[in-house]
Amino acid sequence: MSDLSAGMLLVATPALLDPNFSDTVVLLLDVDENGALGVVLNRPSPVPVAEVLEGWGGVVGEPEVLFRGGPVSTEGALAVGMLRTPDDAPVGFREVAGRLGLVDLDTPVELVDGSLVGMRIFAGYAGWGVGQLQAEVDEGSWYVVP
Repeated sequence: MSDLSAGMLLVATPALLDPNFSDTVVLLLDVDENGALGVVLNRPSPVPVAEVLEGWGGVVGEPEVLFRGGPVSTEGALAVGMLRTPDDAPVGFREVAGRLGLVDLDTPVELVDGSLVGMRIFAGYAGWGVGQLQAEVDEGSWYVVP
């Protein structure tokens, strides 16, 4: 997985026929010796964030809805945010790449609000086992974009 790293984008090619990923763009959040994890960026749901996560509706960017992050653990949520300034990470922020990172949704909203340029919340995620994603890239299913 040396060519793949957190912060990169995967863009589905026409060869990718899996309905879970057809026509998607995936942000890689973690790539290591155990596999890879990411979220689908371009699948908004009709569900407003404020309906399911009280207080977070005013922190997320437009549109203020949950996004379908992938087919794994769809009952859970991951928040991805971009820091306003690189040296001002709030409590509950874990860097993924540069100013991009994961926000712990158990953190009180007031500790995060104002420190992010934008944030999206994803229901579920995409996951790949050891070597699986690299094999999909090698077979032409994904374009990898820095």
